[in-house]
Amino acid sequence: MTENLKKFVELNRKKKELKKQLKQLEDELKQLQEDVMEVFEEEGIDKISLDGYTIFLKRTLWAKAKNGDYVYTVTKMKEYGLGDYVQEKFSTQAVSAYVREMEQEDPEEFEKLKEIFDISEVIQPQVKKL
Repeated sequence: MTENLKKFVELNRKKKELKKQLKQLEDELKQLQEDVMEVFEEEGIDKISLDGYTIFLKRTLWAKAKNGDYVYTVTKMKEYGLGDYVQEKFSTQAVSAYVREMEQEDPEEFEKLKEIFDISEVIQPQVKKL
């Protein structure tokens, strides 16, 4: 049993360190992306092979609400026959926070929420440094 607890602590420590390393790598890659774009622009190229890899430019279009006006955009989407792309949704994180708050502060409201949501309790071991 003690060995499993020690391993659990060690794996959590490694996980934290790897997340830190990953964040550093992602930050470095983000900076290098800008440099790579400059090289491609200066050299007038759109791909290059190096060390068994091909570096290339990928173009992706992204759409978002016109001028940040979600209501306008949704209305227009429905007018243009794009209603299948419109979803009504809620933030599970925000609602879960509200549910936790109601469990502590208003048990009657908490009971009503059980009619609307599947409420589950998750208990997991955690590790924190002393």
